[in-house]
Amino acid sequence: MDVDDPRLDGDLTFTFSGTLNVTDEPVFVYGQFSGRVYLENAGGYWEGNNFTRRTEQGYNYGFSVLHGHGDYEGMLAHIDFTREVVCLYCEIDVHGFVK
Repeated sequence: MDVDDPRLDGDLTFTFSGTLNVTDEPVFVYGQFSGRVYLENAGGYWEGNNFTRRTEQGYNYGFSVLHGHGDYEGMLAHIDFTREVVCLYCEIDVHGFVK
């Protein structure tokens, strides 16, 4: 993922769980899921929770709130994820800010 803010550039790990409903192609699954996000780079790391909803139409809407550590101690990152195309593996739009 390309980012404008180097504080949010790094190695990203998502772990998710949720209740997903199986459906036909091209949507395959829909439902709500949540999990942990961990992003690390030379300045420190960010960690927090993610909440996402995949609609019956196959669109994804989610957000994460991450707490900073290391050089980012005391900062929060709020990140919104949106995918409004029916594709499990297509790019996702990511927008956010650091506070």
